[in-house]
Amino acid sequence: RAAAEKKAEEARLVEAEKAERRRREAQQREAEAERRRGEVAFELREATAGEDEHVLERCIAAAQRNGVAKAEVASARAALKKIAAAREAAAAAARESEAVEAAAAELASLLDSPDTTRSGLKSALRRAEAAGVDRHAAGRELLVRARERLGAKAQDAKEAKERKDAEAKAAAATAAAAT
Repeated sequence: RAAAEKKAEEARLVEAEKAERRRREAQQREAEAERRRGEVAFELREATAGEDEHVLERCIAAAQRNGVAKAEVASARAALKKIAAAREAAAAAARESEAVEAAAAELASLLDSPDTTRSGLKSALRRAEAAGVDRHAAGRELLVRARERLGAKAQDAKEAKERKDAEAKAAAATAAAAT
């Protein structure tokens, strides 16, 4: 009976040692996970302060895997959205600038061409105005020149019509006098 008790006592001690070892290992794993969460949270804060989209995306994914505080992840996502919006705004500004330059170049080439039609000049002028060429000093000057040239063409067309009408009247008077 004493041997059985001793054996049971030894089994309890072995089981207690195993339980203690498992508890220590669990504590070590938790401490390691907490240390890693701290590292990832630090990297996330660093990436949030930076401007690199790809690094920030990678850090957000790592933070989610390691259980970093949701507020920090949300802050990083907001920073990511700001970076993406800034990139998109820069791209839109570049596209707008290209459109302005293209419209200004088209209008300038029409102004320099001696055989520009009035309707071609009018449509190029409308496109340049729609593109926002007038926001630049050189663009305003270009639009003024185009409007003056358009006015001159309109005046020439009006004078040509008046001449044509006068010639038609004279021809009709001549024909009436001949009869």
